[in-house]
Amino acid sequence: MNTTKSVFNKVFAEKKTELNTQRVELKMSDYKKFMSELEKLDNTIEKEIESILKRFEAIREDRTEVSKKSMSVAKIFKQAEKQVEKDIKTANDLGVPSAAKAFYSEYQKIKNFESKIQKRINKLTVQMR
Repeated sequence: MNTTKSVFNKVFAEKKTELNTQRVELKMSDYKKFMSELEKLDNTIEKEIESILKRFEAIREDRTEVSKKSMSVAKIFKQAEKQVEKDIKTANDLGVPSAAKAFYSEYQKIKNFESKIQKRINKLTVQMR
């Protein structure tokens, strides 16, 4: 009887060890599943980041173009300032103050328009910080 019991205990212990090993293997498959899900997410995230970086580069390029145009706006405004000073002086020298007022009036329109453009550019700059 002791021998039978001993054999039974050994067989049972082997079965128990086998079951425990299978449980561990099942748990290991959970980790493989986690890793597989993470790898899929990593691939998706990597593609999204690449897309975002390309859009940022395009925005930087557009911003550079706006900056160049802003400098052109400032240059044109400076030319208008010089021109109005010259034209007002000429009109006054010729004794035609009404022409001087007309030149100044046109200059004010240019100044207001230039201001409007610069405000839009400044708004963009603030929003991009």
